[in-house]
Amino acid sequence: MIRLPDGGWGRPLGGRPSTHILKREDARFPGLIEAEAECLALARAVELTTIDAETVELGGYSCLIVSRFDRIVDGDGEVRRVHQEDLCQALGIDPSGARGRAKYEQGAARPSFKQAARLLDAYATDPLAELDRLVAVVALTVAIGNADAHGKSLALLHPDAETISLAPLYDTVPTALWPRLRTDAAMAIGGQVALADVGLEDIVREAIRWSHPADRARRVATETFEGMATAIEGGVVPADGKVGQMVTARIRALRDLGGCCRRRGGRGSRPGSGAFSAAPYGAEGWCLPARPDPPRGRNSRRPGRRPW
Repeated sequence: MIRLPDGGWGRPLGGRPSTHILKREDARFPGLIEAEAECLALARAVELTTIDAETVELGGYSCLIVSRFDRIVDGDGEVRRVHQEDLCQALGIDPSGARGRAKYEQGAARPSFKQAARLLDAYATDPLAELDRLVAVVALTVAIGNADAHGKSLALLHPDAETISLAPLYDTVPTALWPRLRTDAAMAIGGQVALADVGLEDIVREAIRWSHPADRARRVATETFEGMATAIEGGVVPADGKVGQMVTARIRALRDLGGCCRRRGGRGSRPGSGAFSAAPYGAEGWCLPARPDPPRGRNSRRPGRRPW
């Protein structure tokens, strides 16, 4: 779709770049469009997306209209494309493989947060900052209960031919609100598959798999949770709505437990049980202060470490 100067909508013809994407609500999951829009608003509040989202009624259907993150407007007012590719494309994975399930992590050859981290560490201009953003993305994914964050839901931008950066979030469906939707995480987090059982330390363990400093990952994740809580308190989304209540409950569990949540019973825990147990980390409360980190990037790799 193209946003016209008068505020109306048009179709891109003759190779003209589109400016927005429309998503129609699935009648099987009423309320999903509004919930996804609210999660995008939370992502924007913690600076994990730049997307503008609006909900409209078209032809009797609830629809979500989002601005494209891979477009820029030049000085002449012309819309230009910015090259981007989702994680499956970046890894050369055909998402139609495995009967359409290749976009989910099902082994070493499937997309994962670790593989995304390897690409960012190898080709980003500022790998440490990009890995911080990836930690924040994982934290938000857990907080909104999005079990469908797969390899087509995470993308990379190419500012130039040699570098990449993590793209703004664009697919933020809180699947936990619909019991008929999947409950296992599309991409495992710290080895944990059941999304309802993922805790802060699982996020930290996931970051450690990328060789990202644990204390730094813990700080970034908890700052993301706090930012989301502040956004809800500030009215970014209705605090008494389904999304607001769910996210608030998850974050409150972390806060009340002194900075950490762990699953009870590990992989055998019942999904959806909210299996948290306390394991505080010192007097700092939510997290320990981050230690200075070693240099990262293409020209400062640690001995023995292979580029992706």
